[in-house]
Amino acid sequence: MSSAEARYAPALDLVVLDRLRQLAPDAWPGLLAELTDSFRVEARERLDTLRAAADAGNRPAAGQVGHSLKGICGALGAVRMGDLSHEIELFATAGRDLPGWNLEALEAEYHRVIDALTAVTN
Repeated sequence: MSSAEARYAPALDLVVLDRLRQLAPDAWPGLLAELTDSFRVEARERLDTLRAAADAGNRPAAGQVGHSLKGICGALGAVRMGDLSHEIELFATAGRDLPGWNLEALEAEYHRVIDALTAVTN
């Protein structure tokens, strides 16, 4: 995916959100708000932990956090953020230094996902 495509690609796979909605249609608006709040907090904590692990050169911890982020992103359809998290996991588990651009891209994608979730919730 080119940088232009990535810039304009949707932050969320709405099919994933629709599948979640189908599981609890009557509770959906409140459930989506709870999922959004939970994602906002949990992903932020993991991003902060990932940055600290990368700064400390702790590749095993960075790999674990990347894996964890990938999972919570997939659960809400944050595909690009999940892909970036997976890339970080692969770099870290291969014993390679994490490129700073990747952490910055992940941070930017986090904000795109939060904006998209907020828009879908409202």
